[in-house]
Amino acid sequence: MTGTRTRPSRRPAHSVEANARLTGSTGAVLLLLFAAEVATVVLGVRSVLTLHVMLGLVLVPPLLVKICSVSWRFFLYYRHDEAYRRKGPPAPALRVLGPVLLATTLVLFVSGITLLLAPTAFGGTMKQIHGITFYLWLLLVLAHVIVHARDLRHLAAKDWLHRTRTMVPGARVRQLVVLATLAAGLALALSLVAHVGAYQHLLIKYLQAQQLLSERPQPGYRLNMPVQPAGPMRLHKPAGRTGLHGVAGCLVSRPGSQPGGRHPAPGWAEVSRCRRG
Repeated sequence: MTGTRTRPSRRPAHSVEANARLTGSTGAVLLLLFAAEVATVVLGVRSVLTLHVMLGLVLVPPLLVKICSVSWRFFLYYRHDEAYRRKGPPAPALRVLGPVLLATTLVLFVSGITLLLAPTAFGGTMKQIHGITFYLWLLLVLAHVIVHARDLRHLAAKDWLHRTRTMVPGARVRQLVVLATLAAGLALALSLVAHVGAYQHLLIKYLQAQQLLSERPQPGYRLNMPVQPAGPMRLHKPAGRTGLHGVAGCLVSRPGSQPGGRHPAPGWAEVSRCRRG
């Protein structure tokens, strides 16, 4: 069996430890923010939507730094860099968990930001994608945290304690990187949080349209009436007509319906007009 050739490392001997410290510090910040984000889901996203959105946006820059630092270690290890080869490979389970967690995280955040900026995009399916992905992501994150708990305790505070931060050069730079990501996340959150009002406005119109369509049959709908009804009547919508998201979007654009003002509930005539296009 032929041994794997390693490339001599041109990086300083402390570069592996510096990368690990940056990963640990960023991971600790992410863990705290993730815990707060999960708490907003437990409390009910709709009741604390602004906080939920702001925390999600603050998470973006630190998350990108964490992805970059971990990817850098993987890249150099598989390029047979001598220093990173001495560090050793990740556990086999982590080699599988890492890419799956990365893909799930990207889907979760991309769907969340898309839902905020364009709620009716892709036929309004972003909400379902975001919700389902969140629970899968939560399971993967719990597994990730359990596996890395010892490393996190060992590395997270090393750049912030006086007796350990001087052991590896560059502690001040790594501190600034972590603080800069938090500042960038806060700036991103403040720049986009105004979209929460527009999203809530559209959600109200969507719920109003849904209630109207469920209370009374309209032309173009047929009643599904079995011979022996076993439950409530259901409305079936013919193919090719506008969905509830389209109805809600049309109602939002009607005259006198602006975010921040008083919005009278739409009547059946308006819902019918929106359905017809």
